[in-house]
This record gives sequence, C-alpha cells and structure tokens, in this order.
Amino acid sequence: MKGKLSRALLLVTSLLLLAPLSGSPPTLAEENRQDTGMVQCMATSRDVIMVLEFPADGGAVTGQYLVSYTAHDTSVLYDEDGSWEYYDEDRMTNMQVQFSGNYSGGAEGSFSGLRVTGSATVDIDNLFEDRFDRSYRAEMDSPATATWGPGNSLTLTGIQGEFELVSVNASDIPNTEWLAPEGSGFPDPTMICTSAQRAQTPQDVACFITTDPPELGDRDVSFQANVTATGFDPNADLTYLWIFGTIGQLEVDAQGQNPTITWRNTMFSPGYYTLTAIVTDGGFVAYCDQHFTIGDVPPNSPPECLDVSVVPLPPPAGSPVLGAAVVARDADGDPLDYSFGLSRGFDIEIFSGGPLYLDTYVFGVPGGLQPGPYTVSVLVSDGNFLTTCTFHFIVPDFVGGESAECGPVGIMYLDDYDVEMNVLAIDAAIEAALAEGGPEYSLIVSHRQRLIDQLGQEGFEQIDALLSNMREVAETCPFLLIIGAWDIVPPGVLPNPTTDGDPLLTDDIYGDTDHDRLTVIDIPVARIPDGDSLDLLLTQLSPSEVPEGGNFTVANSKRPHADVATSRVFGSDRVLLWSLPTSHNNIDPARLNVQHSYMVLHGSAEDASAWWGEEPTYPVALTVDEASTQGVVLSAACYGAMTHRHTPEDSIALAFLANGSRAFVGSTVTTYSYIGAPDPSGLISGTGGRFEYTFLNSLAAGQAPLEAFMSAKQDMGNWAGGPQAQPFDVKTLHEMVYYGKP
Repeated sequence: MKGKLSRALLLVTSLLLLAPLSGSPPTLAEENRQDTGMVQCMATSRDVIMVLEFPADGGAVTGQYLVSYTAHDTSVLYDEDGSWEYYDEDRMTNMQVQFSGNYSGGAEGSFSGLRVTGSATVDIDNLFEDRFDRSYRAEMDSPATATWGPGNSLTLTGIQGEFELVSVNASDIPNTEWLAPEGSGFPDPTMICTSAQRAQTPQDVACFITTDPPELGDRDVSFQANVTATGFDPNADLTYLWIFGTIGQLEVDAQGQNPTITWRNTMFSPGYYTLTAIVTDGGFVAYCDQHFTIGDVPPNSPPECLDVSVVPLPPPAGSPVLGAAVVARDADGDPLDYSFGLSRGFDIEIFSGGPLYLDTYVFGVPGGLQPGPYTVSVLVSDGNFLTTCTFHFIVPDFVGGESAECGPVGIMYLDDYDVEMNVLAIDAAIEAALAEGGPEYSLIVSHRQRLIDQLGQEGFEQIDALLSNMREVAETCPFLLIIGAWDIVPPGVLPNPTTDGDPLLTDDIYGDTDHDRLTVIDIPVARIPDGDSLDLLLTQLSPSEVPEGGNFTVANSKRPHADVATSRVFGSDRVLLWSLPTSHNNIDPARLNVQHSYMVLHGSAEDASAWWGEEPTYPVALTVDEASTQGVVLSAACYGAMTHRHTPEDSIALAFLANGSRAFVGSTVTTYSYIGAPDPSGLISGTGGRFEYTFLNSLAAGQAPLEAFMSAKQDMGNWAGGPQAQPFDVKTLHEMVYYGKP
C-alpha cells in the first residue's frame, strides 16, 4: 500500500461540464442580498471544495477543505504463499480539513496564527477478496501562512505538517506495505477572493405523512397515504411522488397528495419498510418518511437526522461544486451509510450514487449553481430503515445582478474525461460540452497532467484557481478558451486550398459547431499558449490595464493596404512607420504601449524572435526586445503566431503576452497580401487586409478584443464564401488565431 495514501489525498482539480439549471422563484423570509462585510475565498474542482472566510476589516479566519470521491484502482497484492495477482479495487477517499486564524484587515492585509487541522480516511474495497479490504485514517495539525497573489488570489503556503497515519484496519496477510503507507503533505491551495453575500433564509419547508391504517399487517397489501406540506407558497402548484419498500426493493409507487399505495406481492414479507413522500413546488423539495415493522423481526429504531450543512453558505452563483455534510445517529448503534442528492424541483437532480460510508460529499454541478432555491437531501440507512435528512438554501444572484454578461463557465481537463488526445476526439468532447451547456455557456479546455508536467503541481494550482475566476475577467461571452501550447492541446489541421504546402494549423475546428462548409467558428475561440512560462499564464489570466488610447503601426513598404486600413480606422491620429527604412533600432519600445498595435512585416518559421521589413535589405524591424505593450497586438507576419516550442525569450508573440499584452492576433503559417496599389473603388479584399481592417475597425468601435476577432472571422467567412473569393482568402480565414484571455 506504500504510496497509495499519498495518491488518495492529493488535491483533485477539475471542473465538471456545466449546463443551465432552472427552477421557480423561492419563497423568502429575507430578501437582503447585500454584502456582509466578509471576504470569501474559494477554490473548487470536480471532487474538491475549499472555502476561507474572514471580515474585510479584520477578525477571525475560518474555513473548510472537503474532498470526497471514489476511484477505481488496479493493485498488485500478495497472498500467504507469496503468490501475487492484479486485483480491481474501489478506493473511497474522504478528507475534512478546518482552517483557523486571524486577519489584520484592509486590502491585502496580513494573516496570523493560521492553523490547518483535519482528518482523512481511505477505505479500499477489493472487488474479488473481502480479506484484502482495508481502511486507513490519517490526521494532521500544522501551522500555515497565506500569500496574496494576482487577481485577488490567495495561496496557503508553509504547511509543514503531513497527514500522519493513526489507524489501520487490514487483514493479517503478508502485504506489510499496507501497514506503513507514506504520509501525505497538504498541497498549497490557491483561492480566488470576493465579497461574501448574505445568506438568504428560506421558509421552513417540510411535510409529514399519515396512513390508513396507521400500522400495517402482513396482509395489508394496499393502504391509503396522505402527506401534508408546510412552508411552500400557498399559491404554488405542488407535485407529489411516493417511494415505498425495503432496502434494495424500493419503488416509485404513486403520485398525488392522497394516493393508494399498493404492494406488488400478495402479502408483506417480514421486515422493515420505509414510505417516503417527496413534495416540490418546482424549487425546494420536502422529504418525509414513515417507518413500518412487519412480522416477527427484532425491534429497530430508524436513523435520526441531527444536522445537514452546505459549504459554502451561501454558495456563489455559477459555482461548479457544492460541499455537503450530514450528522446523523442511530439509537441502536447500527453503522450508517449515506446517499447524497442535490435537487431543484424534480427537473434538476444530482446524486452521489452509493450508498457511501462517508458523511460528506462534494457535488459536481452541471451548469454551475444558478440563482434560486435548492435542496440537499441525504438518504441515511442503518441497513434496515431509511431516513431522509434535508437542508434548503438559496443561491444569490450573480455578482452584478441580471445584467452580468457571462453565463456559466466550465473547465474541462481532457484527461479527467479520458478524452483521446487527437483533434477529432477533442473536438467531439468540446462540442458535446457546448451543446449540453446551452447558448450562454463558456468552456475552458486544457489537459491537467500535461500542465502539471509543464508547470509543476503548485504552478498548476495557481492557474486552476485563476481559471475559476474567468467569468469575472472575461470581456466576451460566451467563449471557448484553450489553455496551453500545442503540446498541451493540439490545433486542428484543415485542408489548405493553396499550393504552398503549408499545413493549415488553426483552432477554428473547435469553435465550428454547425459544421458549415467553410468551418467558420460559431463561438469565439481564444488560446493562451504557455511558452513554458508560468509567469506568462499568470499574467494573461489576471485582469489587464489597457492604455486608454493610441495606435502604432509598422509595415513593409510594399504593403499599401496597411495605410488604407489604419487611415480609415484611426484617421489623422494614425501612427505609421514604413520598413524600409525603419529598423528596430529606430523604434522606442515605449511607443508600442498603446491601445492598438498593428504589424505588417515578414516573419519566419525558423526564427520567431524577429520580424523583418521589405526587400532588398530586409531590415530587422521588430524583435522580442521591443515586444512590450499592455494593448492589443495584430500581426500580419508569416508565422507570427507560430509559438510551438518557443518561449518569451525567442518569440515575439510570446514576449508580447508575457509582458502583459491584452491580446495577440496573428497567423500560424504563411500569409498573403496584395502588393499593388489599393482598389480605387475603396473595396478591401481578402488579400488586401480585409481581416485586419475588420478586426481593427471593430476594436475602434468599442468591441472587446475577442468579440472583434469574432467579427473579423465572420466577415472573412462571408467573403471567403462569396463569388469573388480566392484560395488565399480561405487560408486567411483559418490561419489567424487569437492568443489571450476572452
């Protein structure tokens, strides 16, 4: 078992696919949606939720970290005679960690006395031999420090303690490795901090059951049941569902408020029976149970609910996960197991599966939590009776209210879903996620293990935390955002209609959901290549400070369309340098720190560190040393966006991104542009800089960078599909890619 515990306790960091939820308006006892003066810091993933809360003006820090999941393993196990075999096993992991300490108050104040205490259990069920089953319990108690980072991020560091094994339950067989598994250090988690909203208190929604007869005999194969619900809106239409039977033989038996419950057999077998009524108004759901003992069986008390809680409370709108915990007891001392559910009426129901032997669970929420009422239900079993414990809560509005532009944003790490790393499989996974999510859904796509290999575990966790805040950072929604270079998520390759032999490398294939003839994107696609640089990704995923104005263009002297485009867009304020004669030695990097920059230069597939001016001398017009601006950069250079196997030290595009450019748009392959005089009619053709002009003009009209990119793609798609189109136009349509946040 050596090493198994460490693996079991690693932070899992992936979000489930998201899809919209629906439900009726809640019944509120309190409508206060104002901030509470508290700061709430969160990190979430498919099986993990972490929350830290403290007063903005200073005070006590509290928090929780919950991990709950079941994984499938294949283990090599030895038997008493020394022989060994591979065995399939299910590993159930549960971790509950608490945080405490103090905060000094103010913007990016300091933390003191931070402490991390918690426990973890791992139960391993060998699917072939019960004698190989085993369980572990570990505990930790450690000091910690907290460090503020970019984008309101907060990272817990300096956690010196480890989860130390305190108990083992395993068969006495010669797998001695099981008895001394490695301790596990706690990861340095990164959270995003926002203002916490006030929890809204719903009315006390409940129900109770009566039956006729009140007690059942073994021949009472049918009986009348009635449920009375309280706390719902008196004007609401209620829906009823009944479940009846024994453990392992439960059936949806009837509907309505006062149904006849009919047992399927001619008589009841001796045993323990549970009748459950479920009532909803389309929002909250009430559960109530009645228990019957039939025949000559030992007396048994049903489980009793003490408490159900959710983490965090209130959960923010859009959160892809929700933690839940239950406290229950059994008067007979029977061991309990649990099945968790999250519902909004009968339309949205998410179940843990089970039964589980864990009293906490982390829900993955397709679509993210939406504003409105929810119910957490926990079906608690003592092996004989079932008791349903519930907790009702209300998700507040999205920050910014109904005017917020972005809908749900999901993160899909392809390896979490066993997606084959070829373009067709990736495209199919993306398209399925977008279809499930609906028209307002945005998706972030990457590969967890490849990012970890590239950036390290700590670097990955910083990136993962910032991605969870992308809904607040993005200016264009919906969007598709790819994180990482081509070795993380490969680009598509479309047929090249020209004869130049270039592989037409593009991300357009991932954004084309209607499969039109020209593969024109239906959702704007952005990518942030990593350039083997954590700092580049951290910079690009954090909010930008774009200059309020200014423009700068440097162009080859044989490309007059640059003059046409910039004159039309920027007018008399246009700044344009020609090369020849301009070289990079004549360019003050400070001149580039403007809102919009446009480069119409020669590029090379072999050397990405420089772009060149026009013949005959081809002066070096721009290098990585000048590639610094907080604005938006558009490049028409051949291979200007070819960043594969490059870093910010040897790629102009990556240097711009690493230095904080809001976005970079350029070509992955050879570009084509018209050399002669502009069309006297004023028409800007495909090879006359049509894509560049539309992009710049859309920016100048106030569109966000990715929205302007989408406008240019759609306009170029219309042009490339028209009668005047040339093969070069189709290539231009797809070779231009967008690097940067949405």
